Amino acid sequence: MVARSVPGGFRCLVCKEFVRGTDTGHCPRCAFVPPSAPAAQDPPPVGSTMMLVHIGLVIIAIVVAVQLL
Repeated sequence: MVARSVPGGFRCLVCKEFVRGTDTGHCPRCAFVPPSAPAAQDPPPVGSTMMLVHIGLVIIAIVVAVQLL
Protein backbone atom coordinates (compact mmCIF):
# COMPACT_ATOMS: atom_id res chain seq x y z
CA MET A 1 0.00 0.00 0.00
CA VAL A 2 1.42 3.39 -0.99
CA ALA A 3 1.17 6.21 1.54
CA ARG A 4 -0.36 9.40 0.19
CA SER A 5 0.54 12.83 1.45
CA VAL A 6 -2.57 14.88 2.12
CA PRO A 7 -2.14 18.60 1.47
CA GLY A 8 -2.52 20.84 4.48
CA GLY A 9 -4.39 24.06 4.84
CA PHE A 10 -3.44 27.28 3.11
CA ARG A 11 -4.74 30.80 2.68
CA CYS A 12 -6.52 30.97 -0.67
CA LEU A 13 -5.50 34.08 -2.59
CA VAL A 14 -8.90 34.25 -4.32
CA CYS A 15 -11.29 33.44 -1.43
CA LYS A 16 -9.08 35.30 1.07
CA GLU A 17 -9.78 32.59 3.65
CA PHE A 18 -7.84 29.76 5.23
CA VAL A 19 -9.01 26.50 3.61
CA ARG A 20 -7.95 22.87 3.68
CA GLY A 21 -6.75 21.79 0.24
CA THR A 22 -8.41 19.04 -1.79
CA ASP A 23 -6.58 15.78 -2.60
CA THR A 24 -4.72 17.59 -5.39
CA GLY A 25 -4.02 20.68 -3.26
CA HIS A 26 -6.56 23.02 -4.85
CA CYS A 27 -8.99 25.31 -3.02
CA PRO A 28 -12.27 23.44 -2.42
CA ARG A 29 -14.33 26.63 -2.80
CA CYS A 30 -13.02 28.23 -5.99
CA ALA A 31 -10.57 25.60 -7.35
CA PHE A 32 -7.65 28.06 -7.12
CA VAL A 33 -4.35 26.35 -7.86
CA PRO A 34 -1.62 27.49 -5.47
CA PRO A 35 1.91 27.55 -6.92
CA SER A 36 2.89 24.46 -4.92
CA ALA A 37 -0.02 22.32 -6.21
CA PRO A 38 0.29 20.10 -9.28
CA ALA A 39 -1.40 21.16 -12.49
CA ALA A 40 -5.04 20.11 -12.83
CA GLN A 41 -4.58 18.98 -16.44
CA ASP A 42 -3.85 15.40 -17.36
CA PRO A 43 -0.46 14.78 -18.95
CA PRO A 44 -0.51 14.17 -22.71
CA PRO A 45 -0.70 10.52 -23.70
CA VAL A 46 2.76 9.07 -24.31
CA GLY A 47 1.63 6.47 -26.84
CA SER A 48 0.43 9.03 -29.39
CA THR A 49 3.73 10.94 -29.20
CA MET A 50 5.76 7.79 -29.82
CA MET A 51 3.50 6.88 -32.74
CA LEU A 52 4.18 10.29 -34.32
CA VAL A 53 7.93 9.76 -33.90
CA HIS A 54 7.73 6.37 -35.62
CA ILE A 55 5.65 7.78 -38.48
CA GLY A 56 8.19 10.58 -38.91
CA LEU A 57 11.05 8.08 -39.06
CA VAL A 58 9.22 6.01 -41.67
CA ILE A 59 8.59 9.11 -43.81
CA ILE A 60 12.27 10.11 -43.57
CA ALA A 61 13.33 6.57 -44.54
CA ILE A 62 11.00 6.64 -47.58
CA VAL A 63 12.33 10.03 -48.69
CA VAL A 64 15.93 8.86 -48.36
CA ALA A 65 15.16 5.65 -50.29
CA VAL A 66 13.51 7.61 -53.11
CA GLN A 67 16.50 9.98 -53.30
CA LEU A 68 18.90 7.03 -53.67
CA LEU A 69 16.99 5.57 -56.64
